[in-house]
Amino acid sequence: MSLNSSQPNPSSPSQPPAPSPGDASGSSPSSAPPPAPAAAPLHLQPPTEEQAAVPPTSVSLASAATPVLAPVYAASTVHPGGSHAPSGTPTAAAASASATSSPAFPATEVPATDDSPFATAPVAVMPAGVHNAYIFQIFNTISWSIIIATPMLLFFKHLGARETILGIVAALPPLCMILQIPAARIVEQVGYRTFVLRGWTTRTVLILGMVATAWLPSAIDNTTRMCLMLFFLFGFNVSRGISTAGFLPWITQLVPEGVRGRFISIDQLSSSLAGVATLALTSVVLSGMHLSDRVDGEAMGKIVYGGIFLAAGIAATVSLVFLQRIPDVPITPEARSSGEPVPWRAMLNYKPFFRLTLFNIVCVTALSSGGFAWVPLFKEKFLLSDSFLLGNAACGGVCAALCLLYFGRIADVTGSKPLLWFSCLMLTMHFIGWALISAAVVPFNYGTLAFQIFTSAVGNSLFGLANVRLLMATVPVMGRSHFFALNAVINSTMAGLSPVFCGVMMDLMKDTQVNWGYWHWNKFSIVYVAFAIIFYVAWCLVTRLEETRAMSTETFFRELLIRSPARAVSRLIARRPFT
Repeated sequence: MSLNSSQPNPSSPSQPPAPSPGDASGSSPSSAPPPAPAAAPLHLQPPTEEQAAVPPTSVSLASAATPVLAPVYAASTVHPGGSHAPSGTPTAAAASASATSSPAFPATEVPATDDSPFATAPVAVMPAGVHNAYIFQIFNTISWSIIIATPMLLFFKHLGARETILGIVAALPPLCMILQIPAARIVEQVGYRTFVLRGWTTRTVLILGMVATAWLPSAIDNTTRMCLMLFFLFGFNVSRGISTAGFLPWITQLVPEGVRGRFISIDQLSSSLAGVATLALTSVVLSGMHLSDRVDGEAMGKIVYGGIFLAAGIAATVSLVFLQRIPDVPITPEARSSGEPVPWRAMLNYKPFFRLTLFNIVCVTALSSGGFAWVPLFKEKFLLSDSFLLGNAACGGVCAALCLLYFGRIADVTGSKPLLWFSCLMLTMHFIGWALISAAVVPFNYGTLAFQIFTSAVGNSLFGLANVRLLMATVPVMGRSHFFALNAVINSTMAGLSPVFCGVMMDLMKDTQVNWGYWHWNKFSIVYVAFAIIFYVAWCLVTRLEETRAMSTETFFRELLIRSPARAVSRLIARRPFT
């Protein structure tokens, strides 16, 4: 069954019922557009030649599916061409990119070199200075992969924290994303880069408090130390949640639609490689100290973790330098002064956005809980060291980077839906694998561990790449910041509540031991069976997502499993370069 046809569906909500200026209804690109409806005065200006060339699929949400949004977001409408539009008549690809980003960038078609559907793709020009975003992502990942990821969980576990406390630590980052809702109302008034820079600076300062907490004298008991660390983590995540409201709208307006898949893949590749290096070095540091073999191992562990947190603070400081160098984007004066109430219900009723948000809720429920459940599994059931856990995470980062190297090149051609379908398949297999291992049906060895690392890396990397790309394509220009904030808040609420609920349930089921023949029920096998069922539901929901440009499932897998390997073999035999 095809996930999505290459032909647009006339009944799909993503297809606007009203034509846009310069559509294919018979009017030429230079003809005047139809007058605006009386119910939604948008203060339209005479269209430029670039605006008139925008195809009908680029019509904004306000003139298409939900007219109620038009009066609210009229002041924040951005010209498709903008003041940076190139001279001359743009191509269709350039016009499409201009409708969703400003400034606009020209686009060209790459001629096909073989019969592959991946050979022809619209290519737009990356904006100047965007490489600073990649460098920023490297140092930013070094920082957050320590502060809100595995090393912080291991520090709390080192202090004797139970699963409920670990669940709270894992829940803080997504729960604080709720603050994007109030932040979205002021982000355009401050400016994207200024707003994000202030938030990142605040959270960098708070890392110093975490370093001081880890280095407190040994007279301070572990409970007090955990409370102080939770306080600084709360402040860190509050500033993170507020400042994140400006980052995705900033990048969406900066990067043209035709190269967003390539940008996201490089961005996530930079993050994956930085995460791998961070986890590998952290693993070496913890392994080299031999904490468990020292008489003063607990005190030495606090010193070592404090040094790791200090390294995260230094990396965060360096990231601020490159964050400031990312090009800013203009914001219209009307958008800065707009104070109209936001129609949250009408935004949520926009069908493509609602379906994507529902899909995200289902996926994030399992991913957020599974993100911390493996730590007590490795520590309690298999009695593995901290360095082994970090090495395992580093191997997963390497696999994710290799996956992004390939799929990042084709995401703009295949579309997001086939990648999301494949991602859900891999993650379903991943959670089934952990359920079988936890239930003692399948032995835990290097072979099964390699399978788990591979499925997790492929599934998570493809989910991150395709999900962000589809969200950027789904969200309309009008009210962009509010759409991103609403999506993030809904998903983050589920991502924050799920680990807490999962941690409490695991604590309640800590003594559960039931045998069903070869199957052994315990707290780990129960939660991983639940995760697998959740992702099977997400796998089914992919078919309901809407994307106007997506390769069918059959074509995608034929290219992935048959034609691409065949061409690779032929190039090896003929000694032709891999292009």
